[in-house]
Amino acid sequence: MLQAGGPAMGKDFFDREEEIKEAMGSLEKDNILLISPRRHGKTSLMREVVRRLRNK
Repeated sequence: MLQAGGPAMGKDFFDREEEIKEAMGSLEKDNILLISPRRHGKTSLMREVVRRLRNK
């Protein structure tokens, strides 16, 4: 059985700057809904967005 890891964080999360900017820009105006298949990085993306918003 294949064991899947948890969300990518820190140096393991990379190459998603465009998606982060889009999510942060959208959140300034409204809520967002992320829809994607399992294991495509939705949680990792939102954790990074939250981290950046907290650091603002």
